[in-house]
Amino acid sequence: MVRFLFGLVSKHAIGLVQCYALLLIVLVPLAPATATAQTYPSKSIRLIVPYSAGGATDAAARQVAAGMEKVLGQSVVIENMPTAAGVVAFGTAAKAPADGYTLLFAPTSLIITKAIRKDVPYDPLNDFEPITLLVEMQSVLTVRPSLPAKNIKELVEIARKQKGQLTYASLGNGSEPHLMMEMFKKAAGVDIQVIPYKVTPTIYTDMIADRVDMMLALMPSALPHIKAQKLRGLGVSGAQRSPALPDTPTIRETGIQFAESFWSGLVAPKGTPNDVIVRLNSAALKALEDPGVKAWALNAGAEMKGSTTVGFAQHLRDQSATWTKLVADLGLSAN
Repeated sequence: MVRFLFGLVSKHAIGLVQCYALLLIVLVPLAPATATAQTYPSKSIRLIVPYSAGGATDAAARQVAAGMEKVLGQSVVIENMPTAAGVVAFGTAAKAPADGYTLLFAPTSLIITKAIRKDVPYDPLNDFEPITLLVEMQSVLTVRPSLPAKNIKELVEIARKQKGQLTYASLGNGSEPHLMMEMFKKAAGVDIQVIPYKVTPTIYTDMIADRVDMMLALMPSALPHIKAQKLRGLGVSGAQRSPALPDTPTIRETGIQFAESFWSGLVAPKGTPNDVIVRLNSAALKALEDPGVKAWALNAGAEMKGSTTVGFAQHLRDQSATWTKLVADLGLSAN
């Protein structure tokens, strides 16, 4: 009887030891993630923006950063990298430590530049962790003050009469203004020469001074100049008129089969812990609801949009397929 009881106790003791060991195996790997969730962020966050300060994308990024700071309790510091159509910014973000302290404010050119340039040091679908879609923006076809065209029809007529003589400003091969104008040129059947620039403010300075004829500019950066009557907005790029310019027709309304808008979202380097991604998604979505961010979007003609991480991942895949085909159809290549 004594032997039986001793054996029973020993058997259960071994079973308990095994259970505790199994729990340790399961729970120990979860400990770092739990600790990360509780302590992140413990310092300021670097937000890389692939355009110059003062441009539309930069303005949107600063609004979102300010909103996220309120939620996270840490500074979100903007770092502008306006070179090589975003390649430097995208490559830098892709190679940054995957700890949640370096993020990329990713515009449509993250996809477009890869479609145009095969040698870029990043893969937009495989080198980043999608966090959320943030903003969609229409562009507005903006012209210098002394250009005689008062609408899209007149602009097309002038461009056809002065074949190859009119110019448009671009931020480099693969940038939004470049691709949008190439699409417009093809749809309208006109020949307009590109003038490359490094930063957006210089473009507006030269347009106002009549040194370059036009630009398909993102709405937030173009609006102040249009409202001040320093430049003229002839048509917006989206499928519907913008509430910010309700009297300005869409380009499609003029009979040109062209309608496109651009977006920006938030991504982190591949391998960033999932709990950090979830935390950033939540903070970004709350930032979009901030009254100050909403007021900026309304005045700037931007539309703030949030998404799940899964939804943004699908958006990136869809956009990659769409823009890769469009770039191929337009015959654009930097290689």
